[in-house]
Amino acid sequence: MPEITLSLPTAVASHALGHHLAALVTAGDVLTLSGPMGAGKTTLAQGLIAGLTGQTDASSPTYTLVHRYGHANGPIWHFDLYRLNHPEEALEAGLEDALSGGTDDGGLVLIEWPERAGDLIPEDSIAITLSAPTDTPRHVHINAPAHWIDSLKTWTAPA
Repeated sequence: MPEITLSLPTAVASHALGHHLAALVTAGDVLTLSGPMGAGKTTLAQGLIAGLTGQTDASSPTYTLVHRYGHANGPIWHFDLYRLNHPEEALEAGLEDALSGGTDDGGLVLIEWPERAGDLIPEDSIAITLSAPTDTPRHVHINAPAHWIDSLKTWTAPA
């Protein structure tokens, strides 16, 4: 898949990028959100969820491992796998159900800390990697279908 790198100078920019991505996702997409602690993975996911559902109070599923949101096109599954010790624990959290049944019925799967799920992550996932929070400015690398890259070339981070 093609790749693009964008600058994210603020948390507001991370949220805005997520909101922009909401217009690009399609039924069955799996998005992985990687990067160190504090990079803005949850902020970006919150922007995407808000863009799809209008729900502005999406919270991090760090302790529950998964939150599920309703959407007209199917469920949105938001996983945070940070606390997992073994990939099998992702199965217990419902990742397999989300990836099979959830995406078949038009759903969308967002996975923070995908490396904790090992080989369970589909190879055709859209990979979003955020740089360290100490990087100035922060950057995001996105491996996605060509139409995403074309749309993101014109995206500008809010000030």
